[in-house]
Amino acid sequence: MINKLVEYRLVNIIAMKLFLIFMLCSCSNQIVQEEIDGKWSLCKIEYNVGIELYNVCPEIEFAKDGQGKILISSKLEVSFTYKLLPDIKKIRFSLDAGRQYFYENEYNYKINIENNLEILEISSRSGKKTYILSRVK
Repeated sequence: MINKLVEYRLVNIIAMKLFLIFMLCSCSNQIVQEEIDGKWSLCKIEYNVGIELYNVCPEIEFAKDGQGKILISSKLEVSFTYKLLPDIKKIRFSLDAGRQYFYENEYNYKINIENNLEILEISSRSGKKTYILSRVK
């Protein structure tokens, strides 16, 4: 009888720990998603051999549902889908063929705050190209 009671308590403790781990993982994904959601300006792309700066910065919008769009000009808009993998700091893109941005499907990302700007760096896995996006915090 005592063994069954001890076994029952151990099962409950293990179940509770698994539940807490699941909740922490899902909360971290939601926090990252909320950090990325919204509109960002793409004014700089860094390459191994130089930097590309824009006078008129394309606007990139990430929606909560995994949809996004790149507003290149008032007449040109490119839609995409994306998926965050926050545990490994990666983002996956799916765009139409002939795309101008995000040639690769999977990128590394990181978010920093500098002065009053949020900086989202999206880097190719090879490290040859980094998109620098920003927005006012």
